[in-house]
Amino acid sequence: MDKIEFYAACAEIMSTTHDTIVRPAGYRRNRWTNRNLGNGRFPGFGVIRFFGGPVHIALNHPIRLTKAFETPEDALDCLRAIFKEGKDE
Repeated sequence: MDKIEFYAACAEIMSTTHDTIVRPAGYRRNRWTNRNLGNGRFPGFGVIRFFGGPVHIALNHPIRLTKAFETPEDALDCLRAIFKEGKDE
């Protein structure tokens, strides 16, 4: 699973949208480049960062959660559990 697929799956589970920023090959960010917010921000929910293996989740809504996962599948399972609970209420 690549980053674009992962962020799309997160957005689907959370019933929101996510605009993935795709940078050109060889792009290097440094202090002189124009810094944009980057991927992983879900306004109103929090931040989910996918580093190619581990995934870090920091949510503020619907619950406060800060946790690291070994695989993207584990992170998606956690999101499904959190957002399924919210829909049942």
